[in-house]
Amino acid sequence: MSFKKKFIILPIYFLLSTIVSANDLNIPVKLIKAEIDQACSSCASLTGTIQIQNINFIKKVTIVFQIGSDNTWYEIPAIFSSISLNKKLEVWSFSTRSLSNLLNEAVQFAIKYEVDGATYWDNNCNQNYHLDKLSASNTEGSSPVVFGSECNF
Repeated sequence: MSFKKKFIILPIYFLLSTIVSANDLNIPVKLIKAEIDQACSSCASLTGTIQIQNINFIKKVTIVFQIGSDNTWYEIPAIFSSISLNKKLEVWSFSTRSLSNLLNEAVQFAIKYEVDGATYWDNNCNQNYHLDKLSASNTEGSSPVVFGSECNF
């Protein structure tokens, strides 16, 4: 009887996404990256990705944001994107609909993760994340970008 070895070839981005540091396992929710994308000549959207601990199958991930000096806070749901091979971490993404006031106003936001009756926040060490408004210099391929903080939760 002869045995043949089988190999599974996975795309490198999938393998790299499964490399987890011990510190990441202690943080329930963490922003990876967020930016303001110009969706059309008169509008833009807030988009980004989040890493969360897979604590339970039933969960809710929300982006809470404010545009400019308006006192109104808005919420948009994040959606599941992928899971690590060890199933301990998930990546979620978010995107607002195109909003005209994102071109002329800065935005601040935080991430809320609700699971098993607990609520976890990534709010940039209690300072919220901030993105500057788009300007004429931003519209040529670059946009305001922010990466996750290194807070000790």
